[in-house]
Amino acid sequence: MVMQKKELCLELIQRAVPELKVQKIEFHQHQYTVDGPLDSRGSRFDIYARDDQGRIFMIEMQVANHHNLPYRLRYYLRQSDFDILNPGDGLHEIIFNAKAAVIHDKMKIKSFLQLMENKVNLRDPFVVKIMETMREIKADPERRRCFMTYEMNLADARAAGRERGLEEGMAEGHKQGMAEGHKQGVVEGRKEGLTEAAKKTAAILKKYEPNHNEAVHTLMNQFDLSAAEAETYLK
Repeated sequence: MVMQKKELCLELIQRAVPELKVQKIEFHQHQYTVDGPLDSRGSRFDIYARDDQGRIFMIEMQVANHHNLPYRLRYYLRQSDFDILNPGDGLHEIIFNAKAAVIHDKMKIKSFLQLMENKVNLRDPFVVKIMETMREIKADPERRRCFMTYEMNLADARAAGRERGLEEGMAEGHKQGMAEGHKQGVVEGRKEGLTEAAKKTAAILKKYEPNHNEAVHTLMNQFDLSAAEAETYLK
């Protein structure tokens, strides 16, 4: 949502690839879908922009490590080859890791990457503008709701819980009998996954939902909790 502001998107591109000397964005769209071959799904990029020289910039942010970045990158490139690039066009990929132990001081994008890790450098005017835009977005009730992606967080946590449950169940199965141990591990894993999902959702609610009672009811409905249990997660 922040990068929907063209001037912020332009500055991010300028800082990420200063050697290109991008001066102006002619076309700018968020959540841009690229259609690949007929036998594949399309790819949706967070930001798609084109400068006054016709160069295309596609920006995608990954917020969770699913250990598949090389494969995702290859897939995105294949989609782009099919839908956007013409014969002879060049293509360059740049990956910035906000979790890197050391970020080079001379990188103009350094403070932005640090912001992704909740390290706010208010001496950087770019970061200040981003923070101001974030406050504007959060003050809008309709847009604030978009932050609370309950289903996505719940699905991720449940998937992690199921995987952990299967692993634990298989290990325990060698001791107790494969069938019984597997079943126990799956049950425990699902329970753990739901607990993590409730914690995750509660954190989002505390940050973006100003109405405490509404947050309690949301947790109760999403996870079949009592009011007291929901209150515990929100403390």
